[in-house]
Amino acid sequence: MTEKQLCDMAVAMLERSYVPYSHFPVGAALLCKDGTVFTGCNVENAAYGATICAERTAMVKAVSEGHRDFDTIVIAGRSEDYCVPCGTCRQVMMEFAPDLTVICLNGKGESKRFALKELLPYGAALVLLTVAVMLNLKRSKYGRAIMAIRDNRIAAESVGLSVTRYKLAVFVIAAFFAGCAGVLYGHSLANIKAAAFDYNMSIEILVMVVLGGMGSMLGSILSAITLTALPEALRAFDNIAPGLYSNNTLLYGVEVKFYSLKVALDRGLQSSIKGLYAAGDGAGVTRGVIQASASGLWAARSILGK
Repeated sequence: MTEKQLCDMAVAMLERSYVPYSHFPVGAALLCKDGTVFTGCNVENAAYGATICAERTAMVKAVSEGHRDFDTIVIAGRSEDYCVPCGTCRQVMMEFAPDLTVICLNGKGESKRFALKELLPYGAALVLLTVAVMLNLKRSKYGRAIMAIRDNRIAAESVGLSVTRYKLAVFVIAAFFAGCAGVLYGHSLANIKAAAFDYNMSIEILVMVVLGGMGSMLGSILSAITLTALPEALRAFDNIAPGLYSNNTLLYGVEVKFYSLKVALDRGLQSSIKGLYAAGDGAGVTRGVIQASASGLWAARSILGK
């Protein structure tokens, strides 16, 4: 299979795309290491979240047929720009083929080659850049002025600081880094829409700051890492303890029952220790709530000598 043949197969899939909403057809051709080729096209849905991209269509077809070793994928579009995969598709590709070669085509048939890792966002670099800028800002003249306004606005004005000017600067800096964060977050979504940035997202970000400590940069970073990693850890533990990570689970606890431990009892449910009776659902003598209730009555009658 030559590269041109693979590109032609991706272009041919443009005609099969179902795109009544965006009118943006995409075709893909995925080459496995054993020479097998799987094609795909994008299929849209009125519920935008249910839309599946051409790249994922091809990969899902391949995986469902038992293929997981991928070599190259060609993505074709009809726009003037090269048709690059969305963030979700990149994540799916990374799951199966970190060393995948990605060839993107535009409407003129021109191609551009990428290594998959080149298409992944450098989130860690942005975090380090943000921390460096904030630390330097905090120690600078501007940072001290901003903290002075935060602590006492009237006192800051009395020494000649322009409150409006510094507040505007803070707003611009915060908006810049919020925009950068939004770009990175958008890479994890197949479709960027306002509904993705809902009230719960705002609360989650606020909790990260409050939990880490207002004014503490290190605390905010550790809090963000914890709150981001915790759902993933719970999702992993859900495979061990089903129901641990579920929308229907309010509280989760371990119920311990000594069914395998049988206490030596007489007919009145009295143990070898005089006056100590074993009754109830956790005593090892019952198998359910009804029997547990009955055992309590039986022990009570024994105590009363009836």
